[in-house]
Amino acid sequence: MLLEQASIKVGELNIHATLAEDRSILIHHLLLREAIASNLMEGIQSNFSSYFSQPPNANDEAYSSWLENYNYMNSVFWGVNELKRYPLSLRMIKKTHQIQFANQPFHPEWGGKLRMEMPVDPHDDSFTPPGRNELRRLINDAKRFWNNDDLELPQLVKMAISLFQFENILPFVSGNGRTARTLMILQLISLKYLKYPVLSLSVVMNRNRMEYYHRLNQVRSKNDIEQWIRFFLNCIIESTEENIQLIKSYQSLKGSIQNIITSEIGLKRHKAASQLLNTLCRKPIITVAEIAEELEISFQAANLLVREFEKLNIIQVNDSAKRNRIFYFTQLIAIFQF
Repeated sequence: MLLEQASIKVGELNIHATLAEDRSILIHHLLLREAIASNLMEGIQSNFSSYFSQPPNANDEAYSSWLENYNYMNSVFWGVNELKRYPLSLRMIKKTHQIQFANQPFHPEWGGKLRMEMPVDPHDDSFTPPGRNELRRLINDAKRFWNNDDLELPQLVKMAISLFQFENILPFVSGNGRTARTLMILQLISLKYLKYPVLSLSVVMNRNRMEYYHRLNQVRSKNDIEQWIRFFLNCIIESTEENIQLIKSYQSLKGSIQNIITSEIGLKRHKAASQLLNTLCRKPIITVAEIAEELEISFQAANLLVREFEKLNIIQVNDSAKRNRIFYFTQLIAIFQF
């Protein structure tokens, strides 16, 4: 019953994402949620709003968190494009891992390389990962399992087992959990369950983080794979239901703001106001200078438009900024923040 429900929900999510008008924006924001949650499970702290407020040229801890999320999304987008030409493979998984470590100041040599040393599972001190001599054999076994279409197993069950395999083998020195959850997204797309990377599975898993690791250990200690599969399917169901609602909430918000623009802003400014709304949906934290650049209008015209949006309570200003005031599309941030 769980398997049937999970399959139906994934199909519903795929339909909602495929028919969405602002599909590229929704894909970005839903995948950003996935990246943030997956990194949170590895102890990397950030949130939805900080991703948009962080200057790209910074050189501090906040920038490092921003880069982790950017790299995670970039690795998924790379994988999705690669799947248009090639089947899912170990080469792809290694490349996504490499992208996740791109431009990182610490241990960049880890990216995309199978480990030569014994890692320590940060979530279970009692678990000893397989040694270097076993690693290649276990990875090859996992590959055969992924690609074995003769097994009489439903694909979502195979995915659950694949995730356990990856978390148990730990093929890289670091970043195994994130790469394993990236694999889940790519598998769903490879199997044609989803057309776009819109399942934020890590959000639900992070919410149930202790149960996630406990259930992994139940397989290791008691060989109880069924409880892990049940947990995985429940996470699929919860995540799809949540993201369907997020898509609906986003569409409802944008529609209501567009109605306000139509009724409250002068006809001559409708086009610019609609363009600003589209910009805010894509970039919910922004300055007047950035708006002028995005809309290709003067700073003065952008400032006047921002004042109208502020009066209509569409955006709010950060009063702490004395210069280059920062404006927040708080209603959109509230939808995707967790």
